[in-house]
Amino acid sequence: MRSGIDRYNNKVFALNADNGRVAWKFEHKLPDDWGGYNVGFITGKHRGLAIYGDNIYFLSNDSKLHALNYMTGKVKYSKDFPGFEYPKDFAKAQDANGYATTVGPLAIPGAIIVPMNGTDFGLYDYVFSTDTNKAFRVSKQLRAGNIGINTTQRNHNTPFGGTKFSGVGRDGGVFGLHAYTELQSLVWPG
Repeated sequence: MRSGIDRYNNKVFALNADNGRVAWKFEHKLPDDWGGYNVGFITGKHRGLAIYGDNIYFLSNDSKLHALNYMTGKVKYSKDFPGFEYPKDFAKAQDANGYATTVGPLAIPGAIIVPMNGTDFGLYDYVFSTDTNKAFRVSKQLRAGNIGINTTQRNHNTPFGGTKFSGVGRDGGVFGLHAYTELQSLVWPG
């Protein structure tokens, strides 16, 4: 069997490797209010699947993790992540902010890592794990201005800002003052 993902329509399908025919197909319907500014640009790349045990895992554009049996395509579970709202269409929702799930999940022994906002922007990443030491090790490999470990809360005493296309400035905490400070060097013979 071979697997593929239809990025824009949230479909996963398996092909019979012997004859190329579709063995099964799963299609996830997005909520009616899904959408928003730049969503096509952000969610239309970096997608993938993870295979672990008898399951194929994929993230739909509405921030849900789906576990499908790799032989049949039957859903084992679909999971939302409280606090991680999907991006909403401005015309249909009062609050259109949301998280884009643009990277496929990663399967490692005993865990499925679910990336959120895996884009060319790097404002905030999150790592959730029952093993805090593992979460800290994973967080060191992420490129984001802020990383929440087992929380979606922000500490307002720490600097806030991004990397990549989210920029490099920092606000918040005492480090935020550096963005508004001009340094001057005084040099004298000593």
